[in-house]
Amino acid sequence: MNIKNLSKDRLGSVVWGCIVLVIGILFCCSLSFAITGLSYLIGISIIAAGLIWAATTGIQRKSLITASGFLSTTLMAFGIMFIMRRLASIVVDFIPWFMISAGVFIIIDAFLLKFARNDNSLAKFITELVIGVVSATLGFLVKFVNGWDKFSATVLGAILVIYALYTIFIAIFKKD
Repeated sequence: MNIKNLSKDRLGSVVWGCIVLVIGILFCCSLSFAITGLSYLIGISIIAAGLIWAATTGIQRKSLITASGFLSTTLMAFGIMFIMRRLASIVVDFIPWFMISAGVFIIIDAFLLKFARNDNSLAKFITELVIGVVSATLGFLVKFVNGWDKFSATVLGAILVIYALYTIFIAIFKKD
């Protein structure tokens, strides 16, 4: 499918997927490179993602007082935390819980997709279920198994990369 033929919603999903992909790659690189500036780069990327999300919400809904507006503000605050604090303290505190909760929500969404929305696509169901189980499992490992916490940024980066690629793939190749 040609990118020019995508609807605004699908194009927004592709752009959001690309932003999450970049953030995921930066998280994956955070363990490999002991660069203090990487924390700033991740923080700036997250703030930019929040600003883009707030802008698209404001343009589409003509208001920032929405759930998406609140979440974009939260995302920007999280980016500021990356700049003000160091990456390690945020990773140890926040990321395992994010991975666990995101995994559980993805698992629930997979079952909603299959049974409540009557979507008979077994591939979508299995893909969402696997992503959810992997995310929740890795979150539990990072939080509760000694030694895994130093890999949490890389694990989160991998989850974000998988999620971003899935989002981009669905937005481009989804049939109406």
